[in-house]
This record gives sequence, C-alpha cells and structure tokens, in this order.
Amino acid sequence: MARLQGQDVSIRLVQAGTVVGEITAIGSMNSTVDLEVKQDAFLGEPTDRFDNVMHGHSGDAEFQLESSGWVAFQEAIISRADRSQPDLVFNVVETENYPNGDSVITTFTDVAFGANVKSIASRTDFVKIKLDWKCSNRPVKVNALP
Repeated sequence: MARLQGQDVSIRLVQAGTVVGEITAIGSMNSTVDLEVKQDAFLGEPTDRFDNVMHGHSGDAEFQLESSGWVAFQEAIISRADRSQPDLVFNVVETENYPNGDSVITTFTDVAFGANVKSIASRTDFVKIKLDWKCSNRPVKVNALP
C-alpha cells in the first residue's frame, strides 16, 4: 500500500487571513501535540494514578531559501514579537495529499514563532532556515480539498 511521502506535504504561511508565502524547498518538518503526563502515588493504593495536561501544539521546519520573500516575513515576525505590530496573526497551514486521494489540512492557528536560525554551512551548500513555532490550537480538516 502506498504511504504518504514528504513530497506530498506543503506549508503555507498565512498573515491576517492572506497567504503571504509558501515554503516549497522543505527539507524537514516536525509537529508535536504537546501533552504532559501527570503522575501521583498515594498511600494504600497499589499503583500510581495518571492524568494528562494539554499544553498546545508545536512544530518546526527546515527549508532552503528561494527568494527574498523570507526577509519580509521574518521582519513581520519580529514586529509582532517586539510589539510594534502586536495585532499580526500568523497561521502555518500544512497540507497532506495521500496516494489514495485523501487530503488532510492542518492549520496551526495564531502561532508564536521561536528561533529563526539561518545556516550557511559552506561555500557550496544551500542557505537554510530553521523556524519553530508553538500554538494553542490546530484544527484538522480531512478531505476538505475540492
């Protein structure tokens, strides 16, 4: 059976409801449901008790630069972080297109970006950006593409 491959995943960056860029030269991407397991032990009970706490979602992507559009987007990230434009809202939209025709759209909403790392390994290597984010919510839509 065919499986989902990285070539079937794209990431779009949305600012204030408008797509401001699509990352196409993605080398890797990770997304995490940030859960914490709480554990307590009580006298007179033979095993511990467990519970979960939801902390939100996080992700990161490493990609190669293909245009100067990254610079403007990074400046917008900084403007939100330094509060000169605190009303900026960024979403990261991941689209997965499965071999059987199914699709999954995951939208990391109102993300807060962390480190923006630029890597230039050598004279002959491509310039890479590693971008990480966290958010509270990430709705998932299955087969929402026409």
